[in-house]
Amino acid sequence: MKQLTLTLFAGLLTPAVAGNIIWTLFDALFNRQGVGVFALLPVVATLFLLSVYLILDYILILARSAAEISVLGVICEGIHLSFMAAIAILSRNNPPELQILVAAYLGFFIFGNSFGAWPVRDEKLRWRAALVAADAVGLVILCKGTELGLTGGWNIPACLTVSLAVWLIWAKPRTMPEMANQLSSGGKAI
Repeated sequence: MKQLTLTLFAGLLTPAVAGNIIWTLFDALFNRQGVGVFALLPVVATLFLLSVYLILDYILILARSAAEISVLGVICEGIHLSFMAAIAILSRNNPPELQILVAAYLGFFIFGNSFGAWPVRDEKLRWRAALVAADAVGLVILCKGTELGLTGGWNIPACLTVSLAVWLIWAKPRTMPEMANQLSSGGKAI
């Protein structure tokens, strides 16, 4: 069952969300409907950051073994992918609901990382605390962005950048060389 779950995420769900993000990006670029190019930059930045995170998440799924899968992890990964798809769709028009959705997304990550939904490099508290702190700082940037000088929708890419950067630099579950070695040695999940 765990192997089937990995296959489902790697072979269907993650690529489906990637297609959603790419579709939204091209829709934003080619159906601007009077929106200037500079007004689209925060949307493009948001979609780019979601894409980068999704690519890395996909590589982690491929490099993961079935033994590393937990019920909480499966549930949280499914919710995470749903959030990403919804954020991509809403980012096209940048409605006020997008702020609420991104806040819920970061709050969800705080919950998931606090309770060990995803494996981290080391189970010491500092690794999970770094992820929780990054998402909390992202929430502050999202909510207080205008006070920090982030106008025109730039608070969303800024908060996602903080969360992604800390995840990549500090608390990532594996280094890129470790993931590449596991994939190239045939240790992939599917």
